[in-house]
Amino acid sequence: MLIELEKKLNELEDLSEKISDLIYDNKFSEILSLDKKRRSIILSINKDHAKAYKKRLKIILNENFKFTKILDDKLINYKKNNTKILDKMAAYSKN
Repeated sequence: MLIELEKKLNELEDLSEKISDLIYDNKFSEILSLDKKRRSIILSINKDHAKAYKKRLKIILNENFKFTKILDDKLINYKKNNTKILDKMAAYSKN
């Protein structure tokens, strides 16, 4: 059981790193499928697992929160920039 959990935790860390790289590269459309895999792994971890790997799970959780915050900030900036561009295009098209 612990070997299987170790594999899941390694996969969870790998997925988190891949999501982070995609966020950095602004490839948001590719994140959803990786996030679904990540969530399914998280849901498969039970209380006994959590006790055995508490420290490692906290590290992964903190990284995921950090990446989520970065993603939210990038998404807000992306929306702001696109709104500005669309407003400029609308102004030019009226002339």
